[in-house]
Amino acid sequence: LKHPILKNLTGRTNDIAVLPSGKKSPGMTFYSITKKLFGDEGNVKEFVITQTQIDTFEIAYVSYVAFSESEIENIEMVFSKFLEPNLHYIFIRKPALERSKSGKLKQFQSLL
Repeated sequence: LKHPILKNLTGRTNDIAVLPSGKKSPGMTFYSITKKLFGDEGNVKEFVITQTQIDTFEIAYVSYVAFSESEIENIEMVFSKFLEPNLHYIFIRKPALERSKSGKLKQFQSLL
């Protein structure tokens, strides 16, 4: 062959969530879910989701108003449909989120 063939492509492993069932979910799943939940013109300005344990996700967000209890319940319900049930979510409202040196916001990362 005159052209090389790509046999394996590995992406960043810290942007894949590994769930208790063994299911793996790409970080883009979280982006898609939250875009549907929050929209572009809603209360939430920006967010970062971090998997801190196999069954626990920390959702740091910047918003005009803190989430109500019913909003949190709705968010947890939507996540359980897309991911799996019995996961734990910790919501932390912040005045600003940390960005990389380039100024980009990484919206999902796994600490596992």
